[in-house]
Amino acid sequence: MENKSLPDWVTILEQKNSKRISLGLDRCKKVKKALGIGLIGKEVITVAGTNGKGSSIALLESFFLNYGYTVGVYSSPHLFRYNERVRIDGQPVLDEQLTDAFRVVEEARGDTDLTYFEFSTLAAFLIFEKYQLDIAVLEVGLGGRLDAVNSIDPDFCLITSIDIDHQEYLGTTREQIAIEKAGIMRKNIPCVCSDPATPTGLLDTAHEVGCHLRLIGSDFHLKENESSWDWWDENQSVEGLPMLPLKGAHQLRNAAGVLELVATMGCSIDTNVVKKSITELQLVGRFQELFARNRKIILDVAHNAQSASALAQNLSDLVKVGKIYGIVMLRKSKDIKNFLYSLKGSIDVWIFPNLGEGDFYSSLALEKELRKIEKKTMIFCANSLVAGFDLALTTSDREDVIVACGSFTVVEKFVKYLENTL
Repeated sequence: MENKSLPDWVTILEQKNSKRISLGLDRCKKVKKALGIGLIGKEVITVAGTNGKGSSIALLESFFLNYGYTVGVYSSPHLFRYNERVRIDGQPVLDEQLTDAFRVVEEARGDTDLTYFEFSTLAAFLIFEKYQLDIAVLEVGLGGRLDAVNSIDPDFCLITSIDIDHQEYLGTTREQIAIEKAGIMRKNIPCVCSDPATPTGLLDTAHEVGCHLRLIGSDFHLKENESSWDWWDENQSVEGLPMLPLKGAHQLRNAAGVLELVATMGCSIDTNVVKKSITELQLVGRFQELFARNRKIILDVAHNAQSASALAQNLSDLVKVGKIYGIVMLRKSKDIKNFLYSLKGSIDVWIFPNLGEGDFYSSLALEKELRKIEKKTMIFCANSLVAGFDLALTTSDREDVIVACGSFTVVEKFVKYLENTL
């Protein structure tokens, strides 16, 4: 495997793991020990939550880079290139760095069967270890307690909003899921939570572990003004901050949690640095607005009920005239009923494409479920993604808006489609 390319490695990892999700820390810790992985950053921040991890991490990364720190970020999934998962100072690492790390992990694992995510996580740790990072930011892939990222002890934790998702692995209630998310907590380690309705399970776990938990609404606060917002805690305050380029009130809560984490880490909140960091913030696929073929197009990776509700609110705020065409794909692991219900009344014309992969609901399955919720709505089923995109662009008018949502895949494919057809 010495000369394998990065796409070859990714294909090998996908094929080797018959079960892509298999929670537990024993395998990862065993191979981590064999690799001799030690310090991956002077400060390690672990981020968990159902929604808001990506935007919170992007803002953390922007802040620390503007503070002059060397920053590594490990996140998932990627949209266009695997390299997006491992960034150093805002830039994806090179193919060669990843393939070298994969080869070392492969040699060290012996007969231990690692999942795709475990293999990826250990490779990221190896890369970070070489850079002597000031800050290493790690995004939990699924849950928290038994996620591969949790094989590294954090110095600080951030938990974003908690909602129902991945019930087959994490539990069927917010309380159960909160306990899994809270598994990243450590004794005497600060943890910031930006969920305004903090589940009791998370509070109880923090108390049992002895974690220093800081909550939005009690330990730190935000106030939204007409064109700016303010943030404060018991020690610091900043006023007149610019609104985020990311739409939605939930994004301000995410930003407030990030500011509190930065403050908790001992950084003075410099207003100019904060403004610069917010202004420079970019995140693909989070209510991202594009213009193509004289149409406004919204790309959003919303894939559960909570994120779908936020998408619906953003669409309501944005679209005052014209129809909304929704191109929707949803993985079978997602709650189809509540996802579609959260978008009820927000989309005028639904387009359900078939991807031809068993991991996604068929167009007919989506149509059948939506008919239970909105019997008279307009629905089109398309034989392929390209056919779905073509249908939306050719049947909509200039004042209409096209939104692609439900998965990272539909956003990725739509962007590539636009690049190839313009």
